[in-house]
Amino acid sequence: MSTTFLGSWFEYAQLALNGLLVTLLLFLILRQRAEKNSLHKETYDKVETIVESLVKIAKEHEVISKQFEANLETKRSLILELTAQLDQLINRAAEVISRLERIIEEAKEIETSSSVTNPEHERILSLARKGFTVQSIAHQVNKPVGEVELIINLYKATLNKRK
Repeated sequence: MSTTFLGSWFEYAQLALNGLLVTLLLFLILRQRAEKNSLHKETYDKVETIVESLVKIAKEHEVISKQFEANLETKRSLILELTAQLDQLINRAAEVISRLERIIEEAKEIETSSSVTNPEHERILSLARKGFTVQSIAHQVNKPVGEVELIINLYKATLNKRK
C-alpha cells in the first residue's frame, strides 16, 4: 500500500522537477532574447519572478518530502514494535489458556474420582462438612463412632494425596 503511494508521490515530484527544468530553459532563452531586445525587459522580469517562485516552491517541496518520508519511517517502526508486543501478549494468553484448561481437567478428575458412591458414606461426609461431631454423626446414621471416624479419615487422606 505505502509503496504505491510513495511511487505516485515520487512521480509527481519528478513531474514538478521536469516542469521546473522546462521553465528554467524558457527563462534562459528569454534572457538571451531580452538582452538582444530591451522591449522584452518587462517580460524577462516577470519570468524571472516566476522562476524564483518555482525554485522556492521546489525547495519547500523537497523539505516537505523529506519530512513525510521520516514520518512514514517512524510510523512503520512503531507498527512493527506494536505488532511484536501484541504477538508476545497473544503467546502469553495462549499459555494461560493452556494452563487453565489443564487445571480444569485436573479438577474434573479429582471431582469424579473423589465422589463417594456409597450413599451412607456420602451422608456421613455431608454431615461432617456441616460441622456435626463424630458422635452425633454416628448416632444419626446408626453406625459405631470408630467406623464414622474411619470413613471421614479415609476421605481426608484421599484428598490430601491428590494435593
